[in-house]
Amino acid sequence: MARLSREAAYGLVQRSAMRTWGEGIPLPKLLIADPEVGGVLGAEQVAALCDPGWYVRHARDVQARVFGA
Repeated sequence: MARLSREAAYGLVQRSAMRTWGEGIPLPKLLIADPEVGGVLGAEQVAALCDPGWYVRHARDVQARVFGA
């Protein structure tokens, strides 16, 4: 797999994000359909990267530590 710079990867995602915003098509669907993204990562990996659960998985633990359980 070819490695991309952060800027190049950002550009690929930004292109699909702008279509999502303008056309209302879900971002994962556009990323999977993009051969430069979905052709490299595959549908399962794109879906996993777009799952918000991954990014907030520790939120309850942090909240409990900050505010007490």
